[in-house]
Amino acid sequence: MPKGSYRGWLIAISGLMICFGFWLTIPIVELFDDSTSVAIGLIFFHMMFGTLVVIAGLVMSIRDKVRRGSKWIVMELILAIYVIYGLFSLTTINGIV
Repeated sequence: MPKGSYRGWLIAISGLMICFGFWLTIPIVELFDDSTSVAIGLIFFHMMFGTLVVIAGLVMSIRDKVRRGSKWIVMELILAIYVIYGLFSLTTINGIV
């Protein structure tokens, strides 16, 4: 069996840092004057972009595992479901703001 690479997981972890990294959003939001819509827009943008990066990294990891002959893709599927559910719950906030 060939040795596996962790490039898919590295991409997924960087996507998670973008997706749930509010340390990126808070300094940008503080530049504007008390604008709630800018804050929500930036959080939504980070979630959208981060989710795409995470899913791309997980697909790369699954593809590498399938090429190696390993069928253990449970962690990738659990993380993908978690991230997609997080994005879904953010996009369905209708009456909170």
